[in-house]
Amino acid sequence: MKLTFSEGSYLVTGGAVGIGAAAAEYLVTSGLNVVIADFDVENGTATAERLSSVGPGKAKFVRVDVSDEAAVEAAVAETVGAFGPLAGALNCAAYLPRNKRVHEITAEHWNKSHAVSLQGMFLCFKHQITAMQPQGSGSVVAISSTAAVAAVPGSSDYVAAKAGVNGLVRAAALDYAADGIRVNGIMPGAILTPGFKQSNAANPNLGGVADLLPIKRIGNPEEVAAGAVWLLSNESSYVTGAVLPIDGGLSAV
Repeated sequence: MKLTFSEGSYLVTGGAVGIGAAAAEYLVTSGLNVVIADFDVENGTATAERLSSVGPGKAKFVRVDVSDEAAVEAAVAETVGAFGPLAGALNCAAYLPRNKRVHEITAEHWNKSHAVSLQGMFLCFKHQITAMQPQGSGSVVAISSTAAVAAVPGSSDYVAAKAGVNGLVRAAALDYAADGIRVNGIMPGAILTPGFKQSNAANPNLGGVADLLPIKRIGNPEEVAAGAVWLLSNESSYVTGAVLPIDGGLSAV
């Protein structure tokens, strides 16, 4: 089945690399126009240029710190200004854990983690949904983590923030269902992204994670992006308030 999409613009936050970049590529190659918003200027610019050269859709990079409300609002406005009404948004930005137990985490680090992973998600939801309300339709997708439901040692800041993301997805879905705006999430498991590689290097507890998975391998960003893109598509029109695990069977164990 070929996916179909509503006309308009698409915004991918945290789209410079990994899952976000893979999803942006799917959207652009499907003929859609996408703004990639990320704090990583070098990779974000390179990804947007590469995707625009592939087409048939267009890609544009915008620098954004999702913990900064004014920056998030501006990124949404730039997306609408460049490519038209906001039809869909995928939110991937997160602050990675640093392999510290609760008593070792400073308040500064905790606040930074939540400012990006949870407050940043709230700010993205707020301004993306505001942009969608005039047309009475749209799809917002959040990248959460299986860590939200199955804690990882040395990651309490990240675990707590992602659990909050799951709650935000469900609550926002109820708030806006009658407005024609769908809100869903995805919980990736162990996925071979730059962030996973960084966390894996910092946290020896993750070293044998592939052996714990029923599928016995680490996932690829494209496998998660496929689920995210489906949630953005018209084929998922009856789905809202869902948080879909894409985790090689980890959540079934």
